[in-house]
Amino acid sequence: MNIQLRARTTVATISTEGGYVTSLADHRGDIFYPKRKHLTPSGVQKARGGCHVCLPNFGPGGASGLAQHGFGRTSEWQVDEQSSAGVTLRLTGVSLYEALDAVLVYQLQAQQFTMRLILHNSGDVPLLVAPAFHPYFAVGAVVPVLDGQTLHDLTPLADTLFVDGVRRELVAHDRHITLRSTNLSRWAVWTDQRGPYLCVEPTYHGNVFAEDMAHADQIAPGQRTMYELCIQW
Repeated sequence: MNIQLRARTTVATISTEGGYVTSLADHRGDIFYPKRKHLTPSGVQKARGGCHVCLPNFGPGGASGLAQHGFGRTSEWQVDEQSSAGVTLRLTGVSLYEALDAVLVYQLQAQQFTMRLILHNSGDVPLLVAPAFHPYFAVGAVVPVLDGQTLHDLTPLADTLFVDGVRRELVAHDRHITLRSTNLSRWAVWTDQRGPYLCVEPTYHGNVFAEDMAHADQIAPGQRTMYELCIQW
């Protein structure tokens, strides 16, 4: 099911399949590169664009056996609450994480979009998570500028650049975009250049499920933890 949020001229489309933001645009055009299929060099069709949550892991699942970026983006989320400019989605009891209750909150304003992930451990043992948000920003034909650095050559970003902090400044497609995160302080900067997009993704601690689970976030029994990305333009 698709849900459309509106705030003045800004429109966001949310799919309950994967809790996916498939598009975000205003009267000036796309802010997120719209979700669509792209052909990889190996001949496989892969979805690119929009924004999805990475849950419970960003990147490879490592020894956990979880898929790349987890199960959140491939699960069907249920609508909890909905208004003209906001929606709350819920996902519970999936895979090895049957005690994990996940809530996604999307809130739209005229020049701001906030994405919030709230995780609750309803079980009796700690749960390890390392979530992220994975937005694809539309860059068009304009050379993007990230934190004051002009990215003339995007080729090295196919291997992902990680930078730390809670705020990023992106100039893309004639827009100045400010990104602020809460509890997601390592940013993955990536593009495979299959389309005119640049991903600037706030993560908990990068690829920790594949590299070092000691850096994952531990949610104690009964605990709730919130992660947030706020985008302004």
